[in-house]
Amino acid sequence: MKPISPFRFAQLLLSFHKKELSETDETVVRETLNDYPDLQKLNEELKDKETIRLKLDFMSAFDTEKAIRQVRRKNRTAVSPLSYWIAAAVLLLGIVSSVYFLVPKPEKQPFYSAKLEKEGTHVTLKLADGQLLRLDTLSTYNADKQIGLQN
Repeated sequence: MKPISPFRFAQLLLSFHKKELSETDETVVRETLNDYPDLQKLNEELKDKETIRLKLDFMSAFDTEKAIRQVRRKNRTAVSPLSYWIAAAVLLLGIVSSVYFLVPKPEKQPFYSAKLEKEGTHVTLKLADGQLLRLDTLSTYNADKQIGLQN
């Protein structure tokens, strides 16, 4: 038997129940019903007028707008206020850490300690890193290691 479109079969089945089919189409409907037990069951249900009435009442009572609202309501997720605080904290933490790691830090200036040694008219300044500076314009030199310079 040649495959038949479900829509074409539905038309043929409706015409079959109205007894408006030619013999060839009626044969096609009977053979299809014999080949498919589910279609046979459907055909039996179509003969029961009470079942059809109940199903039509159910379909006519179906409110599509209400169903759409329920689906949209279920798909909407509620966001708690705590999630806004968490998002703000994560964002703030990201900004602070980015600034900390990306902004160049100033180089630390080495700490110098000095020792003054008087050599006649000059004073030698010895720094902690080993550098020696010879100062040749010295106005005053005190015993407590303080100096006063003149320009």
